[in-house]
Amino acid sequence: MIHLTVSLSATLDGVPPNVTITTPLLHELEDKADTLLSHRMLKILLMLQKKDSNPLGFGRSYVWFHQDFTTWPTLYRQATIAVTARIHVHQLGDLQ
Repeated sequence: MIHLTVSLSATLDGVPPNVTITTPLLHELEDKADTLLSHRMLKILLMLQKKDSNPLGFGRSYVWFHQDFTTWPTLYRQATIAVTARIHVHQLGDLQ
């Protein structure tokens, strides 16, 4: 199994002064962004896997650790891929 974990930090700015972003709304935004990013990244990685393309270099770690150059291509074609994304959104207020 290949498990990719992505952690991002973003800033929410440009929110009009008459719009209030509550903590629950901010958490909902983060959860939706986590799900969207995870699904899109998984879709891309599965497409690359079908094309035997490994641009993120998953095999380098395997080959370095196991010193086995021959089994990686077969393992990669059969591997299950999972993606976990965690996006933390910071809200900054406008300076007066």
